[in-house]
Amino acid sequence: MKTGAWTNRARARTLMKDFDGAIADFAEAEKIDPSAPQIAGNR
Repeated sequence: MKTGAWTNRARARTLMKDFDGAIADFAEAEKIDPSAPQIAGNR
């Protein structure tokens, strides 16, 4: 899974209520694999 690191970091930022950082990390993950279901599910 290529997007795993970005998605995991974004999910952690969401839990810490750093929503701007989470959105940026999800955007990076989406650039790598736009069809990854975990991005849309967590974003």
